[in-house]
Order: sequence, then C-alpha cells, then structure tokens
Amino acid sequence: MKRKKFQGGKKSAGTDFSLKALRVFLMVEECGSMAVAAERMKGSPSGISQSISALEREVGGELFDRNVKPLALTPTGHILKKHATAILDVVGNARAELYEVQLAIPEQLRLAIINDFDAMMTPLLAKRVVQKYPGCVFSARSARSDAMNQMLVERKVDIIITADPPKAGHEFEIIPILSEPFVLCCAKGVIDPKKEIVPQLGSGPFIHFDSQMPLGRLLGQHMRRLKISPKMRYSFDATRSVLAMIRDQRGWGLVTPLCLFDSIRFKDSLDVFEMPFTGLSRTIYLISRRNEMGNLPNEIAELVGNLVREKLLPEVNEMMPWCLDYFVVHDGVIDPG
Repeated sequence: MKRKKFQGGKKSAGTDFSLKALRVFLMVEECGSMAVAAERMKGSPSGISQSISALEREVGGELFDRNVKPLALTPTGHILKKHATAILDVVGNARAELYEVQLAIPEQLRLAIINDFDAMMTPLLAKRVVQKYPGCVFSARSARSDAMNQMLVERKVDIIITADPPKAGHEFEIIPILSEPFVLCCAKGVIDPKKEIVPQLGSGPFIHFDSQMPLGRLLGQHMRRLKISPKMRYSFDATRSVLAMIRDQRGWGLVTPLCLFDSIRFKDSLDVFEMPFTGLSRTIYLISRRNEMGNLPNEIAELVGNLVREKLLPEVNEMMPWCLDYFVVHDGVIDPG
C-alpha cells in the first residue's frame, strides 16, 4: 500500500497517532477481530475499522493480515505494536506520577464490589478508607462479577472487587486478595456426618447457581470434570435465593464461605461440610485501570486484606474451623500483561 501524501486542509479525525487510536489498534490485536474489539470498547465495528484504516494511512502499510482469522499482525503491525505499547506505558506512568503528586489524597473513590463480599466488608472498608484519606468521598455499589468489568471499562467506577477478572489483561492491574474454598451446604439435619455423605445427597434436590453467572459457570465446569451430574430442578442468580431454597426444599448446594456470610440469617437452618469430592476454590481480586491511580489500588488491597484477616477469618473459624486451612490471603500483584 502506497503512503498517501497529505494535501493540506483539515485532517480527518483519527488519522494521527492519538492515544485512542493506539488503544483501538492494541485492542484489535488482542481480540483478533474488529467486531469483538468494538464490543469490548462499546463502539461500532465500522468505527473501529475506520480507526485502523486511518492508522494504516499514517504508517503507509497494512497493520493486519485480513485474509486470516483471527486477524494477524503484519511486519508493519508488529513494529507499531512495540511502539504503541511503549507510548501508552509512558503515558500511564506519567499519569500515575501526577496522580501521586497531585492526588495523594483522592477526592473521590468509586468502587464496585462483588455481591458476596458486600454485606460483611463494604461498611468496614468505607470506614477504613475515609480514616486513611480524610476528605475522600467514598461510594460503592454492589454488583455481579461479570457486570462490574464493564463498569470499569466505561469508567463508571475506579476499582472493582470481583471473582471474574476482565479478559483484556494488559489494560488492568489485577491484585489477588483472597482465595476461598467451596463447601457443601445442606438443610439442617439432611446429612448424617457419621455416614458416607455422597449417597445421602440423593435425598434432596440440588440447588444450583444460574449457569449465566460466574459462580454457576465455575461450578458447572468443575462438576463436569468430575462427571457429577445431579438432577438440576432449581437454579438462581442470587446467593440468598440459593440458600433459602436449600433450607425450604431440604436440599443441598455448593457455595463459598463468603456466600454464607452474605446471608447469615440462614446460619441456624443450614449445615456446612467439606466437599465430599475433589475440592474447588475461587479467588477474589481487586482490579483497577493500569497506571492511572499510582499506589492507591495496592493500598486499598492492603486495607481489604487486613479486613479479611480481622473480620472474615474469625467468623470462618467460629462457624467452620476445618475450612481455615483452605483459605489464602494474598499479598502481591499479578501482572497479566
């Protein structure tokens, strides 16, 4: 492709090396598809295509081989990827340094927090944040893990605490906070712990998380690996509904300690046991946009980790002490990019 000479006049939008254009280019490269990139970025496929075409006019060559699926970088594309990544890293580092200098005490902090984490931890976290950053306005919303990712992408929140990290890892800083096990939850008295547990599960219905939810997908995959296929008569998208049906239908289900503590009112009507087959765990993460908030995400992660140790683990020890061995409170940052 020959490079077109600029003839003067007003330059069309998107035909320079804008940060937005470079982000679009990297998103297309990661997704391998302009349509998928458009969906991720909440744009139109035609807009994404126009942005890539404009970049190609600028560099004087094609960036993607459109004859293969998924799209593959051309030699020109590989060169641009190297420089685009470096440019965005430099800009991100500049933002982080400016944030630390100018906003050492944030004026506002907007969080979205996984439903199961919300009831026990959010009020305590709000208090700790305001104590640590006087003058900071703290706001939090509770949501499903899969819904929070889009809130972060659309900049509706600054930080999310979720069990379902975004797929576009290079854009985010992902800090693991807590890994917790799944446990077997049954209606009170349904299971005799002195007898083998698995044969007793057939006496009541299996209450499942909806397969559209991250929890439901994770459990479904695990049970398929184990070739366990109980009859599924009920499925719900809310922990409270799952636990209420376990109680009312004299059934059983697989949940996590955080799920139980989110609906503590069911505590006296349920029994909890270690899973009688190969165990499973999930990890809760704190996620922010990379290089935009300085060290603040790590400081918030530290606050959350301290609350887990001070509040959650003693509750677990009281209700199910055998479960503590399966908990991990993480200290560190995962860099997926």
